Amino acid sequence: MTLMEAILTVNTALTSVLSVVPNTMVIVLACTTRVHEIRQYRWIIAAQSALEITTSVALSLLNLTLYNGRNGLLMFVCGAGVRHSIPLSVTIFAIYCVMVILGIFTHPLAFLYRYAYICSKERLKSLFTLRGAIILTSFFVTFSCLFAYGLWQRTRIAVYDAISYTGIEGTTVVISIDYEVLICIFLYFL
Repeated sequence: MTLMEAILTVNTALTSVLSVVPNTMVIVLACTTRVHEIRQYRWIIAAQSALEITTSVALSLLNLTLYNGRNGLLMFVCGAGVRHSIPLSVTIFAIYCVMVILGIFTHPLAFLYRYAYICSKERLKSLFTLRGAIILTSFFVTFSCLFAYGLWQRTRIAVYDAISYTGIEGTTVVISIDYEVLICIFLYFL
């Protein structure tokens, strides 16, 4: 293990702990508090914290290393738990992509929820009932999966000998995204 790999591994472990512990405390406090205003918004607070925990765990399992090539971005999956299992690495990376996209969607929902209750918009409040939550969740999860699938269709995944790129022994999964393809994906969804 090189010095840089050891530093990055320690950094990943510290970041994971600094993400999981506070977000777990936020979930516990949001669900056990007696403050009326926080109890109104506890499910959105808890959902956002759970999403942050899942994203942090996936990122720490992957332990991505980025390499900026001439025509694209290479992401090396260097996590000790997934380095030697290509299907597991690809699955966790796909879950990570979906979690990042879901994180982008949950931020506006929190503001929409607050707006619906402050301005007494009954039609918007109906989105935040159990039935509306199921519909919203299924819509956003489906859309996130489709977006991640679109990204995966335009991504090349290969197994390289990692020694020539990073000095890490063994094989690792390399996810290659061309800049032109990345721009086309964003323009497609605009």
